[in-house]
Amino acid sequence: MAKTRIPNTDFTLEGESRTPALVMGRRAQRTSALIRDKAREVFLSKGYFGTTIDDIAEAAGVSRSSFYTYFPTKRDVLLRLGNDTYQAMDRVLDAMTAAADVGDNDAIEQIVSMYLQLLDEHGGFLQVWGQAGFGDEELRRAGMRAKLATSRRLAVIFKKLGWLPDEHQDPALVCLAFEVM
Repeated sequence: MAKTRIPNTDFTLEGESRTPALVMGRRAQRTSALIRDKAREVFLSKGYFGTTIDDIAEAAGVSRSSFYTYFPTKRDVLLRLGNDTYQAMDRVLDAMTAAADVGDNDAIEQIVSMYLQLLDEHGGFLQVWGQAGFGDEELRRAGMRAKLATSRRLAVIFKKLGWLPDEHQDPALVCLAFEVM
């Protein structure tokens, strides 16, 4: 069984995922993806602390030992999901930046639509991450770093569009307030 590090992002946390072989075949890739998808669903319905590995394994239709074939802990699957969410946010922020470069009224509508779609797809998971942070200082700090990095990128977009109200305020703080809303 091979162990791989979950890629390090702005979270600056590393977790582990496991693979049954050095190179995962399609079936193993599907099983790993299924476990992640079902873990996300269970986390959203039961919360991080209310979720057990047995809950995730049952939802995915795999045994507990199969779960452990791919992830050493519940925290590691959370880290992988967090990384996936952060990458999705990064892609959306790139698209929002490109739309802001155009800067017309259609761009504003596109940016708002992209942001709302991002929240629709990942907002619940961000709440689960926040909940997990109450019991894990590393997760809490990583979540805050990611939120601040996102706010800084939003500040660049807002600045291009002329949306920042006061030039004396830190643009990242304005965007952090926007994110919280």
